[in-house]
Amino acid sequence: MRKVSGHRCPVRPADSARSEQATRPPRAAAPETRRVIAKYWLIAAVVVVSIAARAAHLASVYPTPALSLHRTWINSDMYLFDQWAQRIVQGDVVGRQTYHPLVDWMLHTAPTDKWNQWFGTTPVFLKAPLYTYLIALLRWLFGDAMPAMALLQILASALCAVLIFLITERLFDTATGAAAGLLFAVYAPAIHYDVVLLRGPWILLTGLLLTWQLTRLRSQPTATEALFMGATAGVAILFNEASLPLPLLVLVLMAWWVRGPRRLAMLAGAFVIGLVAVLTPLIVRNLIVGVPPLSLAITGSYGFAMCNTADAQPLFFRGPGPSFVPLMEQSGAKMTNLLWLCLQSFHGIGNFLLFYLRRAAGLVVPLENPDNANFYYAALRSPVLRWLPTYAILFPLSVVGVGLSFRKLPATSPLLPLALTTIVTMTINLPMSRYRIALAALLCPFAGLTLVQGIRFVREQRVRALIASVAAVAALSATARLLERHVVFRNMDWRAVYYRLADFQIIALGYSGQNRFREASHEYLQLAQLTPLPQIQTQAWLVAAQLLARAGDTQEARHWLEAAARTEGTDAATIISIGDSWQAMGDAGNALAAYRKAAALRPGGQLGRQLQQRLARAAAPP
Repeated sequence: MRKVSGHRCPVRPADSARSEQATRPPRAAAPETRRVIAKYWLIAAVVVVSIAARAAHLASVYPTPALSLHRTWINSDMYLFDQWAQRIVQGDVVGRQTYHPLVDWMLHTAPTDKWNQWFGTTPVFLKAPLYTYLIALLRWLFGDAMPAMALLQILASALCAVLIFLITERLFDTATGAAAGLLFAVYAPAIHYDVVLLRGPWILLTGLLLTWQLTRLRSQPTATEALFMGATAGVAILFNEASLPLPLLVLVLMAWWVRGPRRLAMLAGAFVIGLVAVLTPLIVRNLIVGVPPLSLAITGSYGFAMCNTADAQPLFFRGPGPSFVPLMEQSGAKMTNLLWLCLQSFHGIGNFLLFYLRRAAGLVVPLENPDNANFYYAALRSPVLRWLPTYAILFPLSVVGVGLSFRKLPATSPLLPLALTTIVTMTINLPMSRYRIALAALLCPFAGLTLVQGIRFVREQRVRALIASVAAVAALSATARLLERHVVFRNMDWRAVYYRLADFQIIALGYSGQNRFREASHEYLQLAQLTPLPQIQTQAWLVAAQLLARAGDTQEARHWLEAAARTEGTDAATIISIGDSWQAMGDAGNALAAYRKAAALRPGGQLGRQLQQRLARAAAPP
């Protein structure tokens, strides 16, 4: 061959173009990279907003006794969880000792031996146990679980907001995902329950994790994904006994989505393996202590009987109706018997439907129905809760979002297991605010869609669509308010539900335990200002006066004691307490006047005899 020297080898144009293309990144890569980076920035924003809102709320309530409710409110679930955790820390790790505590309303309903008969004496768990073991771990590490649990629950809710983002992105798009995640990040009721010793944030976290896994399984049905889903479902059950329907609903969805019996059997088998693997420690524990292997909680039967009879209260907890004890006796506290007996208590299908329609109102109305922890009381102390959105905003936005996404609704089927489980829980129990957090989280994708579509309508100058959406939101909001006024608060004053004596009383007790008597008195004075009930108002003024006297402010104490004494229609016991307070302050004249006012009501029995003794002492010359 001839050797060519001193000359470059010519490069053909095609070779040059190919070389350039090899060294230059694909044009589509840069926009895709920017989209991924933008997505991670949006997720970071959701996390920051979620943590910041919750940290601000925690800072508002931290100086108050609100974080000690698990030690002072003995009739609350917070107290029961903490007491149970103490037993674990003290050595009863597997729960060999029976722990079936009875709170006041139980003892007022039936004697202790009846409850022992209905619950049994075997050490079945009081509730699903995982949350209590988490409290016990924090107690063992830090002494008091509450501060650490509040921080953990804040992080759990931040993760919930991220999961809502990811779920919504798969259902709709990234912008809607960001809107949905941010909505949950600033959703006031969820923020409130994050700093209370209740298991709601963990129930929601496991439910949303399972929902996100379902969205992945639908597009990539692999055995590994199904295995992890089963494990998540097992953890959800260990956090909350009401999550028991979740595995069945997931299997139904699998049967709907998956084509081919062999593939369905593979996925269902992997799911069941994951579920059983997580539940195995519970089964082993039950066998060790001698209870049925699948026993989870004792609360199911009496809770159902209390909430699902014709004489039960469909919306608020007022204690069991008159039929509760006979039904428990007749059924032997067996759920299978109670189902039929509760159904028989209704006088016809109309009575039955009306009862549950009123209960379903709790899914619609803005009311944050209080239970162990009252959102409305917390909002008095926390500016964060007063200014951030509640269900009153979320619900109408989400309904409009459902309408806007009507054609895509089949794609939202991964939301169904958690949604149905939550709705069933509120239907057979009570529509409490803390139960509704999970439903609110599932409404965030649709509410986010409404907001994003509204912005698009503005950009595209689609005036009619924008006006129609705004009008629909306003109409739904007004309808929910009317339903709340005429169905939920029928024949009752809403302030009696919003502002309960117990909430102010327990916090005042906490202040008193710290010798902060002035702060304690302010709790009662604010209650007196807010309550519509004259009897409670009088009692609040009386206790506030007593606390102010202990704080050394005699002048202000006299002012509020005079206000209490002027109240008409007060019962004899309260008037006697007013007289005692005057006596303690050295005012024998006002004390005698109060005792005479009480005597005019002619109380009998022990109270009457005590009053006569007081009258004699007050009338005696000094």
